[in-house]
Amino acid sequence: MEQSGIDAMAQIKKVEDTGKSENFNPVIIIGYEVFIPNESSYYFEKEIAMPTDAVLKIKSLIGKSYKARVHPTDRTKIVVDINF
Repeated sequence: MEQSGIDAMAQIKKVEDTGKSENFNPVIIIGYEVFIPNESSYYFEKEIAMPTDAVLKIKSLIGKSYKARVHPTDRTKIVVDINF
């Protein structure tokens, strides 16, 4: 997706705990609003497992926007460039 993906921006709208875990890491739901140039923005949620310290950091990023790459045919597959 790094090469064939579409340039976009993703704003983190929500981060919620699911109460589940995967490989001893908590699973959270991240809600993104995605902005692709010359298209309407859209919202979707994605479940992801990550270490507890990363969860605490990402919760502090709600409302911030980051560069992203979106899959050309499946707009729910994105890579968001978040650096802590």
